[in-house]
Order: sequence, then C-alpha cells, then structure tokens
Amino acid sequence: MHKQKYTLILFSLITYLMSSCSPSNEDIINTAREKMQAGKFSEAVSVISELVEKGVEDPSLYNMRGVAYFNLKENSKALTDFDKAISMKADDYRFYYNRGNVKRTLNRPESAVEDYSKAIEFEQGEYEIYLNRALSLMAAHNLSESIEDFNAANELSNGKDANVHFYRGKAYMVTEDFEKALSDFNDCIAITPENAEAYYGKALAKINLASGEADKETCSVIAKSIELGYQPATQLQESYCKEK
Repeated sequence: MHKQKYTLILFSLITYLMSSCSPSNEDIINTAREKMQAGKFSEAVSVISELVEKGVEDPSLYNMRGVAYFNLKENSKALTDFDKAISMKADDYRFYYNRGNVKRTLNRPESAVEDYSKAIEFEQGEYEIYLNRALSLMAAHNLSESIEDFNAANELSNGKDANVHFYRGKAYMVTEDFEKALSDFNDCIAITPENAEAYYGKALAKINLASGEADKETCSVIAKSIELGYQPATQLQESYCKEK
C-alpha cells in the first residue's frame, strides 16, 4: 500500500520549469511533462536531457529528471540529479524531499531523515514529509520521534491518510501501547477496508489487550485478514482460533 502512495506523493511534488525559456524550450518542457504524466519516464529522460545538453541550466529540470529516474529505479542517477538541483537552489524543499525518498528506498534512513528535516525547514505544511521522515525514523529504531512525526502528519492530513494510521499503529505495537495501536488500525481499516495487514495488526493488538486470549470477534478479524490475502494471519488463526 505505501509503495504506491509513496510514488504518487513524489510525483505530485514535481516542479516544472515554465519560465526563462525560449518558446522552443517551453515546447520541449511541455513534452517532458506530458511524458511524465503518461508514465513514459524513459522518454521523459530523453526529452529533458535534450534541454540539458543544449546548455539550459535550471534546478527544476534536474529535479524533474531525477523524479523520472526514480520511477525507473535508476536511483544513483536520481541522486545525482537531485544533488545538482540542490547545488543550484538550496532552499527548495521539494529537492530535499525527493532526495530523501531515494535514500529511504536505498535503506539509508539516517541520511533520509537529514533530507526530510531540511525539507521541513523550508516547508512545514506538507504532511507527506513528516510521514516519510516518521517511516525513516522507524527504520532507524527511533520510535519516540517517529510517533511525533506521525502525529504531525495526522494533524496536517486531518486524519484522512490511512498510511499514517497504519504505520503509527505498527509503531505503537512496538512500544506496547496496544490501545493506541488498536485505535489506529481501526481508523486505517475505516479508510482502506482492503488493507489485510491492518486487520492482522488489529487482531494482535486485541490479543495483547486480552492478555494473550482471542475471542470470536478477534478470530473474525483474523479470518478477514486471511480472506484478503495476508498469509501470516493463518499462523495466528492456528494459534488462537482452533476452538472458536
């Protein structure tokens, strides 16, 4: 679930250069934008590279191409382009956010946190930055600060992003705050009732709150998780629901 959201977030924060260009360059940029929107990232790279090779130097071009490379899973090239964009314009939060996303993909959570923190210096209103920093902090085993960022993301998103509830629920499970975990998994399910793992998390939270017991309601939650395709829930069912 999060992977899809993550790509959409990154794509939605693309900046397109539409000034300081000759009409022919603007046409090329429009073409690149159309390629990006159509998911034709390889073609977008070729179009943007044409401008770069012509000597057009603008951080937005490198940012756009970096996003295309990211979607092509060419992460080293994406990092190079985001580095270039930042070297040309060091106060644009989007460049740091995008570079942080690449670093998180590369399992470099501490470095990703640094980039997200830099992005927040320039923009405090985008909840996705807090969400992705929270995920990186979780990966770095910094749960207290991670939960603080989830809280900020939840407030900025008006509680409407299922990913915030789902991953904060997982963080609460690790810290053994099962009441809050259960609440978050319930909220996640209310927004995305197809999230099989959220049912699994809900069942685990209920079992822990019941001192290791599972009632019929909990077993029905486990069954729902299995029905939706989350296979680890089968072991939970075998352990707690044989007599239910």
